[in-house]
Order: sequence, then C-alpha cells, then structure tokens
Amino acid sequence: MSYNLPLSRVDYPREIRAYFDWHRKQRIPLLLMSNYSERPVSAMLVDVEGGSAELEVVCTGLGEVRYGEDIAYAAIGSSSGGANFLASGEMRAKPGTADCFTLSFPDWIDVSQSRDSFRCPTQERHFLHFSSANPLLNDIICRVENVSLGGLAVEWDDSCGVMPLLNSRTEAGILQLKDSKVQLGRLRVAHITPRAQSYVIGLNFESLMQKEFGTLVLDAQRAHYTGRTNNTTK
Repeated sequence: MSYNLPLSRVDYPREIRAYFDWHRKQRIPLLLMSNYSERPVSAMLVDVEGGSAELEVVCTGLGEVRYGEDIAYAAIGSSSGGANFLASGEMRAKPGTADCFTLSFPDWIDVSQSRDSFRCPTQERHFLHFSSANPLLNDIICRVENVSLGGLAVEWDDSCGVMPLLNSRTEAGILQLKDSKVQLGRLRVAHITPRAQSYVIGLNFESLMQKEFGTLVLDAQRAHYTGRTNNTTK
C-alpha cells in the first residue's frame, strides 16, 4: 500500500492521450470496471484518430449494456515508465456489435508509481483481527478504513491495546467480512497517522496477497470509482 506515493493529476489532453496511445501500441489491455460486470474485464484499445473525443475498446463480459445507454466506467492502465493511471468517465455500446464500446475521453487521469495507491473505502463494515485462528476469540479488533491491492488501513484506538511501531511486523491478521473471513498473514506497518481520538495505521503485505483479498479490492474499486463518476456527471 503506497501511502507515501501521492497521485499526480494529468489534465492536458495531449498528455492523457499519450498514455492511451502507448497502451494501444503495446497491445496491453486496460483493466475496465463498470456496474455491468461483477469483475474487472480486459479491454483492448482500438486505433482512434487523434482528434476524436472518444476512445474505442473491444472487450467481452459486458453483453448487457444496451445501445444508447451511458454507463460509468473506471479503467486502470500502465505506462512505459512503470507508472499506473486511473481514468473514469462514461461508456456506451457501439451499434451492431456485442463487444465494442466507446469510452468518453477523460477530463483528467490520476497517475501513480504503483497501482496499489488506488485505494478506496470498503462498502460495508470490515474488521481486522490479530493473533487468533478464530477472529471471534480475539481481543484485538480494528475497523478497516480502506483497502488497495497492496494492503489496507485500519483505525487503532485505545481498545486495541499497545500500538505497533512503524515498520514493525504484526501478528497474523484475519480480515472479517460480513459472512466470511480472509487469512492475510503477517503485515508490515507502513505508516501511522494521528487523529483526534485514534490513529490510522497503514499495513502492507509481508507475503503474497490472498486471491480472495484481491477480489474484494477490485470489487470495492469498481463500486467506488464508477459510483464517483455517476455522482459527478449528474
């Protein structure tokens, strides 16, 4: 979770198009998220004239989109320098096709050196438990603030006990969801940010991320960023 890597906003159209053009020339798919797909889908960019106000992609998994209907999208891409970017806007199905779509050209993109920096709040209350195979028997319980593909941030108050030190390793963590739990293993304390009555602690993975956690993050990103787009376009 790259808390120390701030996002950079790029809002000059020529620079924005350069990111998409590199993606298209390298034939690297975007990671496209919308409310019409339960999971992110791969979307290949199609060559579009430089003056076009739209982007064209080909992808499967969005068959329910009706022609003429505008829906919110969020897309994560990469660049030649290793940076990643997040774009959002509205998309529309092209007439007479089942897998071709146009994306509105974004007014800006957020660029980061790591896709992990695209963190977002969870959609419902999740909790992180420490030091127990059974989270219901654990007396250290933290409320999850946000998640990303690199880790998560939790709220730490007096009820959690002694606060861990910066860059220290925690005991094995268990993410408790509404109906399930995800074993996260030991985590590294990446940052500690004070609040009025508590702290926000950023935690990075010490080992490989669990597949179940990655699925949760991508679902949360899809819901958060497409919802943000809907709110800004009304």
